[in-house]
Amino acid sequence: MSNKSDFPAFPTQSNGGDIYGGVTVREHFAAMAMQGLCSNMDRVVATAEHDGRPEDVDEYLAVLSVAFADALLAELEK
Repeated sequence: MSNKSDFPAFPTQSNGGDIYGGVTVREHFAAMAMQGLCSNMDRVVATAEHDGRPEDVDEYLAVLSVAFADALLAELEK
């Protein structure tokens, strides 16, 4: 399986034709990271406050989730 970020996370093929997918691998990894981060929102809020972004906790959560996904993809490409 390809670790490319734009590759479908759960591809399906219809009658040997085109490959269809929903979310990309990157989006799937980001969603899993977000799920984990949401399980400890106190830590996310504290980190956002430490980084000077207390009013942007939701956006900060999204940024962190994507950063974790990108880091995982980069590591998998090694």
